[in-house]
Amino acid sequence: MTTARLPRRARKKRVEIDPTRIGRLLRLALSSDQDGEVIAAVGALKRAMSSAGIDLDDVAACAKIVTQDVGFVCRTRQEYLHAIPGVNSIPPDRCRAKAMNELQYTRMAADYAREYNEEIASATSSQRKRKHNA
Repeated sequence: MTTARLPRRARKKRVEIDPTRIGRLLRLALSSDQDGEVIAAVGALKRAMSSAGIDLDDVAACAKIVTQDVGFVCRTRQEYLHAIPGVNSIPPDRCRAKAMNELQYTRMAADYAREYNEEIASATSSQRKRKHNA
């Protein structure tokens, strides 16, 4: 089989992902109030993940969120065919409860605020230590 017959994605050379760069892009995308910066950061994040061979469909499916008690995460046709008969076994009230507990916007905002405050406190503490040691 020649390389030219493979899908373009399969011919790409995989690049090792830089977690520091991913962290910077995530922080920029989540913290900027400039629409252009957010869009550029998300685009760069998608390109970085794709070049490292990370399947964005798997990331978007949120396999950690969609657990077996509330749904299915399928990657292949066979997995979809296996999951379809079980769709009616998923209780809608359990899905709603999970969404409200884990994805409700005020709870998520409180989590983000806690994380930001921890980062600010950590940075402030580091700055104090540097001043004290100087």
